[in-house]
Amino acid sequence: APLATRAPARHHGPMVDPNLCRARQARLLPEMQKLGLAAVVLSLPHHVYWLSGHRPAWQHHAACILFDDGRPWLCTANRP
Repeated sequence: APLATRAPARHHGPMVDPNLCRARQARLLPEMQKLGLAAVVLSLPHHVYWLSGHRPAWQHHAACILFDDGRPWLCTANRP
């Protein structure tokens, strides 16, 4: 289809708001505690984005670890 008739790209602004990412992390912590998990590791791109706000480029991988004390750790190619 010609460029002029394509649907506009979706904007994903609210997902990358650091405050919303922290709120999602805070909601995950009680579930981790119920299951006795010391950490969770997320590696699917949309899961990393959901938890951290970082969206890896299509040719890169990323992971986010959330520890039971609330510390997140983001592993990316080069820099986020």
